[in-house]
Amino acid sequence: MRKRVWTAIVVSGFGWGTEGVATRAAFNQNVAPYPLAMFRAVIAAVGSFVFLAATGRLNAPDRVLWRQGAVQGIIHLAGPFLFLTFAYQHASAGFISLLVAMVPLATAMLAHIFLPKEHLGPRLVGGFVIAALGTAVLIASGESGLATGGEPLLGSVLALGAVLCIAGSAVYARRDAGRYDPTELTAWQMGFGAVILVVIVPFIGDVRFDLGLEAWALLIFLAVGSTVIPYFAFFWATSHASATLVSLSGYVAPLVAVILGVVLLDEQIQTSIAIGGLLILSGVVIADRAERETVDEASVDQSLPS
Repeated sequence: MRKRVWTAIVVSGFGWGTEGVATRAAFNQNVAPYPLAMFRAVIAAVGSFVFLAATGRLNAPDRVLWRQGAVQGIIHLAGPFLFLTFAYQHASAGFISLLVAMVPLATAMLAHIFLPKEHLGPRLVGGFVIAALGTAVLIASGESGLATGGEPLLGSVLALGAVLCIAGSAVYARRDAGRYDPTELTAWQMGFGAVILVVIVPFIGDVRFDLGLEAWALLIFLAVGSTVIPYFAFFWATSHASATLVSLSGYVAPLVAVILGVVLLDEQIQTSIAIGGLLILSGVVIADRAERETVDEASVDQSLPS
């Protein structure tokens, strides 16, 4: 079982890490950002429902799943897909992936603001400050990780917009924790998000279906290899291992993005990206460990007799 858990962790981390590389490769095949996000969402939604049907978990959604699916479809799928797709136009896959690694920190901050029982400890705040310093290094350097061109400030703003969307979706999901199956919610949020993008993208972007074979292959990979498989592998791992162990997938993704970006797209590991990335990941690790220790202590307290 442990081998299967580690496989799921590596698969999810690797899959998420390939997102930026596959997106930038699709740009090289003349796939525009708006239709890229739409096609990815549609293919991912179809794949998710096929998976649920194949595993006997495709059931009619209840009110909680409808509401969560609709909200998550907007703020966890449609919004981040658009933000990140455009972000990859302005900075390297590694650069953007390092910023996206701040999702756990942003989630903790928003949870502290909107959820009464969520509190920020000094180590979590310290982790946030370190990661914020790393973000400042990335932005202030003016380096994008691309061989030529790039707009790191714009790329950072777009990436952080996606981070806030994803963090907000996690906080909203906690409202109904335990009242839905995460794998079912994943499929329904992809379905709702795909419908949203199918409705709006034709009005704001030029949707073309006459793409080349390589372009369609990249879109399918983005939808399946960078979206469906990582999500379901992650949720499978969370049901068979500790949250601390499964969280390692979040540290794998930026490393994969940086390495593959250099190898496949001639992206650059500039000094500022190395320093900023190290600070961001250090801050995330510190804050993540502090939050999990707090959760463990709370669990112990609740188990003690009163």
